[in-house]
Amino acid sequence: MADTRRANPDLQLDVDTMILEYTLYKAIQAQFDLLSSGYQNEDKAIETTRVLSILDSFMQIFNQTHSSHMKSPDFYTNLDILEFLVLLSSRSELPSPFSADTPDKLQVQTTRGLSSRRDWLVAREHHVQRNFETRMQQDFENQIYHAWRNHDISPPAVSPPNDHPSLFDLLIRFMSISADFSALTGQHPNDKWMRIACEFMLQASLEALQIRSQGMDSQPRLEDCFAWGYVSDDLLDADDEQTELLNDLFRNPETGTTENPHWTNLRAQYFSEFSIAFDASAQSQTCRLDRLASKYPLSIYQEGLVSFMASVWSIYCEQLGGKPVLVQIEEGHIETLGVEGREFDEFMVRVGLKDDGAGILMLNLEPQGDPALRIQPDRLAAASSNVRTRVRPSI
Repeated sequence: MADTRRANPDLQLDVDTMILEYTLYKAIQAQFDLLSSGYQNEDKAIETTRVLSILDSFMQIFNQTHSSHMKSPDFYTNLDILEFLVLLSSRSELPSPFSADTPDKLQVQTTRGLSSRRDWLVAREHHVQRNFETRMQQDFENQIYHAWRNHDISPPAVSPPNDHPSLFDLLIRFMSISADFSALTGQHPNDKWMRIACEFMLQASLEALQIRSQGMDSQPRLEDCFAWGYVSDDLLDADDEQTELLNDLFRNPETGTTENPHWTNLRAQYFSEFSIAFDASAQSQTCRLDRLASKYPLSIYQEGLVSFMASVWSIYCEQLGGKPVLVQIEEGHIETLGVEGREFDEFMVRVGLKDDGAGILMLNLEPQGDPALRIQPDRLAAASSNVRTRVRPSI
């Protein structure tokens, strides 16, 4: 007997949303698996590409079918995370997943990022003039900036590919994602995050100085890479919510009007690695960069970065945003509805799903029992809604 069940049109949006969120979750999970493997697992690389393709196709269908639907803030946060991971993995030797016009789009984003960081540098100059101690530190930084600004070092043996995202591009995304998470959780960055962020600035600076050595002056300068910290609120664009969130990321929680002193100290510590005489020779500058590259291996840093972000994302899914309903079903429960154990087993039978014995869910096309016994579709849709909206504030 053919299966004639059809989705209720009134619930189609909820069903499609659950599928979209599930596919996005799986795409992020696949990216973390690929990055954690060090790109050595060909099967994971193929699976990652496959899931990305599925997500891209379904998202296009979703947007066409539900063009007026406003997606949740959680969805966009997860999409930002996925974009970051895809860009990070694209820096490997694996075939690029991007279209031919991607380099041009990345350059536009780099230019936009440079503009925002240089706006911050201007605001920072005004901010530090209000305090003698911060003014002294800024004078010290300016001397180092100037020493590197017009350097003429030898190009590196291996140049970063121009069609791949720069570490500066990734740094901007990392800071933005971190600001969103901080706003979501109401927690201030801890020491581990600050150290990861500081080395990110250092790694971006190393790459930027190498690229600029090839005459690419449109690329970030040392000061652009380290342009992260707190400035007085009155010096910011009051209409830019993301700028405010980034500023809050570095705000001293005890005073509310100064920079977090631990961030100030760590940033100064990592920045001091670039201390160099004003008239240092090109050879001295090259040696300094080589020494820093050996002291801070990029591959080891990336492993730590990926591990940290995977841990944060896991906490976000488990405790804050909640896992997509279809992921919960795969795991053998619907925690957001309190459906577990025997009740969950009965639910699986009633909705026509079964485990194939290998942990993979399959449709059970056999005729089902009394429809009145099934968990109501609107209750399942409500679970998905709860996952999307129960915690995250509007940011």
